[in-house]
Parts: sequence; structure tokens; C-alpha cells
Amino acid sequence: MKQLFTHARLVSPGWTVEDGTLAVENGRITAPFPEAETDEVIDLGGALLLPGFFDVHFHGCAGSDFSDGTAEAVRTIARKKLKQGVTTFLGTTLTLPENELVAALEAGRDYMRTPDGAELAGIHLEGPFFAPKSAGAQNPAHLRKPDIELVDRLNAIFPVRKVSY
Repeated sequence: MKQLFTHARLVSPGWTVEDGTLAVENGRITAPFPEAETDEVIDLGGALLLPGFFDVHFHGCAGSDFSDGTAEAVRTIARKKLKQGVTTFLGTTLTLPENELVAALEAGRDYMRTPDGAELAGIHLEGPFFAPKSAGAQNPAHLRKPDIELVDRLNAIFPVRKVSY
């Protein structure tokens, strides 16, 4: 489906257009300032129109946490994030035992097989590699020394994009 958003205040890094037009096809921006055939014209009446946000550290919302380890929890989070303007995010884990980290990554992988909300671009491992004095709110019972083999095992399930330690 081709949509044309008109009379929008377009905002993007480095520029702003007060009365712009933007073409979108199948949910993706195809052109700013287009002169194209379209299925639907949406007049935004001067409202802001900006790119979706990318959240690199997000544990959960709407009663669900990424560390719940279920595709339904990820789906609940992804749907809510999309409504908030976040189109892509990294699911952030807690400091957990390996089997619970595996469940969280499997849930992310399973959600991305049939996504219906924001895109889960990968995982942010928040721990378990913190020094005990730097663990903050993380569970000290599950702290461990940095272990690239663990990261590799998890990455084989679903992409690990960021590691906090």
C-alpha cells in the first residue's frame, strides 16, 4: 500500500521541513517530497512526522519483561514500543543464570519469526559479567567472570549486539 503524508512538519537528524510531504510504501519511507501515485493521502495538518526511534536498553513494559523468556512477553513489549514511536529495540536481559538467558534469547528469536510490533534487532546482555562492586541492582548470585564462550553460545541463538560489564 502506498501512502502520501502531506502538510507534515518533517524532522530528521540535520534538517526540518515545516510543510513537507513524505511517501510511505508497505510501512517504509520511500521518498521525501514525492510526486508519486498513491493509494491514500493523509493530511497531517502540521503535525510532527519523524523517523522511528531505536531503543538500545529496554527491559520491559505493559507487565512484561524481556527476561520473562517467552515470545508472548516479547510480543507485548514490541507492540507497546511501536505505539510509543520505537520501531526497533534491543531486548535487555538481567544478570541471570545461563538457562534463563537462553530462554530470553530463544523468545527473541521466536518473536522475530512472526513479528507484529517493533523490530527486535538483537540482545543487550546487561551482565552477568559485572564486578561485584559494580553490580548495582543486578543479582550478585548470578555474577560471573567475562566468558566469550557464553556470549558465543547465546549469539548462536539470537544476535547479541551489546554487552554491559
